[in-house]
Amino acid sequence: ACLCNISLDEEVRVDTAQVCMGAVVHLAQSGDLEAARQAVGALANLAEDIETHKYIAEHGGGRSLIALMNHNYLDIHREASRAISNLLTSFHHQAEIIQDGLPGLIHLALSPDPECQYNAALSFRKLSPNLDSHPGLINGGGLKSLFFLLKVKDIKVRRQAGTALRDLAANPEFKIVYSEQGGIDALVALASERELDLCCLAVAGIRHLSLNDELKRPIVDAGALLPVIRSVAWANEDLQCQCAGLIANLSENQENQITLVENSAVPALVTLARAENDEVQQDCARALANLSSNEENHTTVYRQGGLQSLVDLTTSAEDVCQRYAAMGLRFLASNPEVRVYIVKENMVAPFLALAESPLLEYQRTAATALASFTLSEENKAPLVRQGGLRQILACCLYEDLQVVRDCTFALANLADSPHLQTDIVREGGVEVLARIGAE
Repeated sequence: ACLCNISLDEEVRVDTAQVCMGAVVHLAQSGDLEAARQAVGALANLAEDIETHKYIAEHGGGRSLIALMNHNYLDIHREASRAISNLLTSFHHQAEIIQDGLPGLIHLALSPDPECQYNAALSFRKLSPNLDSHPGLINGGGLKSLFFLLKVKDIKVRRQAGTALRDLAANPEFKIVYSEQGGIDALVALASERELDLCCLAVAGIRHLSLNDELKRPIVDAGALLPVIRSVAWANEDLQCQCAGLIANLSENQENQITLVENSAVPALVTLARAENDEVQQDCARALANLSSNEENHTTVYRQGGLQSLVDLTTSAEDVCQRYAAMGLRFLASNPEVRVYIVKENMVAPFLALAESPLLEYQRTAATALASFTLSEENKAPLVRQGGLRQILACCLYEDLQVVRDCTFALANLADSPHLQTDIVREGGVEVLARIGAE
């Protein structure tokens, strides 16, 4: 009891551990329940200071505590679990606990005692970044225990369990097993919480799982879209990153592309794309490009603001984001119905700006779009009025062969309309054609 009281003083813990650790470990294994309880309490207190861990290791304290987690006396196995959760802060004891202590922790998590639940959840959270713990946790029933801890009332327990589940979901070797044991359903349920921290952890876990191609559709079938898309409206920056990344990953599955659009993914992406975060913007551009690659989505993506969002994303300083934005714009501009909407609703100007960009990818996107616009007869006169002819002529003299080819094609389409031929001549079209021919 005296040692337990002394161990409460943070300033003397290291000295106490250095001098008394052998006695404390010995007393923790005493047949006298009260002596054992006080000694285990002292161990738990001392273990709060990471500098004591080497002394605990030297005297076999970790192995003793592993055995005491199964003690019949509640106070003893409660204190033993607290000591172990403290020891896991450092790596001195992790290998030993992974080797011998995981069954005890997994069983401890199912205890009705709130303190034991918290200590188990904290231990899982500290172990989960260590890949060596994953086989034992996942194959030994740890996921079941973590799913149980997600449902307790204590938010601190749920937060620790959610963090562990997020980290375990990141391991590519166990994603399928994780899913088969009910991991997707558990995370989807957690993502429905209005508690911001829990929602972030859940969506991050689902995002990790969504990197596996075999799980992209099962995640959607499990109902993940509704809570994720709903959370966009109140998300902080962390949750925005997780939502954008998850939607982008899911959009790589062709079957998901239509389902995502039907479930309001485009308005969510438009909202997320306004975030001043490069990672979020890049994932939004990737998702919108993937959704726009499916012809069935073109009209809906355009009407729900996807095109304007892609135009805005072209201003990103990130190369990858720029490429995805350009890709999405090319897909949308190729649609016969959408290209009419673009010209009719005076949306040509952003494409003209892309044509003047120093970036070749943007120049090619603009040239492809301008050629596509001229395929519709009703587009031609409005396109000329909005400055399209002047930019087409300018692009015909660019150095890139693909740009020149597309814009020459666009010029030929405009020249098919007799009422535009005078405009072409007045803007210098004949001279441009002569230069192209000479080259």
